[in-house]
Amino acid sequence: MKNILYIAIWGWLFLVTTSSFSQQATSNTLLGTWEVDYPATTTAAAQSGATRYQEMEAPVKAQVAAFYTGLRFTFSNDGSYSMVRANGTIRAGSWSLSNSQLTLTDAGNGIQHIYTLSQNTPFLILHQEGEEGEQALFRSLYLKIKL
Repeated sequence: MKNILYIAIWGWLFLVTTSSFSQQATSNTLLGTWEVDYPATTTAAAQSGATRYQEMEAPVKAQVAAFYTGLRFTFSNDGSYSMVRANGTIRAGSWSLSNSQLTLTDAGNGIQHIYTLSQNTPFLILHQEGEEGEQALFRSLYLKIKL
């Protein structure tokens, strides 16, 4: 009976420790500069986004590609982030992560963008939530670490 109690206590401690470590590891994994992988993002587009994308004329597709190609997110350990487009346009603000929910708050207008964060090696996937996500052309952005 004593052995069963010890096993139960160790099992509980293991679960609590690994669950806390997992949350911390996710926050640490996020730190750094990530670049949108445009081909992976377009391939994984949700049905409505994929249909809209396929129906676009070539010049519009080129504008979409220009926006997403080279788009980089940098997440700093002080809770700040920046989003830099290939043309140099910068958006910045703060980020927070709780239970795989990433919240980006734009410093310019205070708007919050909410994403579910997941990983599928080698990608970090930002899946946009809410009405904003439902209307997005690409609801999920596939990011790769920029070395």
